[in-house]
Amino acid sequence: MSKLRFRLGAIERELLDALEDGTVIVSAFLASSMSARKMLADIRRGRRHREQVLRSIESLKRKRLISIQRVGEEERMTLVRGNKQQVLQYNFEKIRLSRKSQWDGKWHIAMFDIPEQHGKARRALTWKMRQIGAMALQKSVFVYPFRWSGELDFITEFFHVSPYVRYVEAVSIEGAEELRRHFKI
Repeated sequence: MSKLRFRLGAIERELLDALEDGTVIVSAFLASSMSARKMLADIRRGRRHREQVLRSIESLKRKRLISIQRVGEEERMTLVRGNKQQVLQYNFEKIRLSRKSQWDGKWHIAMFDIPEQHGKARRALTWKMRQIGAMALQKSVFVYPFRWSGELDFITEFFHVSPYVRYVEAVSIEGAEELRRHFKI
């Protein structure tokens, strides 16, 4: 994974958060401050000036994280293809495992055997797996009832330990009732 070597401001992060979800932001809202407030209401936490938003958009374009296409009277802003994983790097602290409405009956398990020379990364990986919602079955075995291979791939790449981690789907597991209670399924 290539690492970006620049920092993102608060507004840039908010815009990327919205784009990461697959949203296409129509930037025609920038023409009037009333519609700007309405359009940005869900992606901004505090009061922002229109000029700050415009600067953030230009900065994201320069960093090649977004593209803007003109469609008629509107300009549509989208995340540049292939940059979703790079955006996740900046949202590392926000990663959470998703819950589906219906459980498929499979347990999704991550197992790892990380050498001692990577001990710091192993401890960070263990902490992150707990933090995002996986349950430890043993020191190096974590389980979750829904698919999380994408999140796991990203996290293990982030810590540079992916060669030492394996992902397994299982239809039965000892202690399943305890796991079902823990995950409320």
